[in-house]
Amino acid sequence: MDFNLDETQQEIKGLAAGVLAREAAQERLEAFEKSGAPYDDVAWKALAQAGLLGIVLPEDAGGAGLGPVELAVILREVGRYAAPVPVYASLALAAAAIGAHGTPEQRALL
Repeated sequence: MDFNLDETQQEIKGLAAGVLAREAAQERLEAFEKSGAPYDDVAWKALAQAGLLGIVLPEDAGGAGLGPVELAVILREVGRYAAPVPVYASLALAAAAIGAHGTPEQRALL
């Protein structure tokens, strides 16, 4: 069994690492900690602009249609940078469930 990341997964890893290296740098984390905000909106928006927040959504819901391994690649990078963003709750729990089982109205909101 080959546990190496494939080309797409490597690209996702590089993209996530690049965004987080910039947006979750130590200075930014210190400023965020003092802000009292529930999550880092700047880093969250940067991940969204990079297209990483739609990774597990079906293509017909506006996502990339990728799977749990690709999500795990993003989660690993978020953890590596200790980025205070709600990736797990938003993507692994809410968005994936709505993308797979939501009503057309719910899916339109994604």
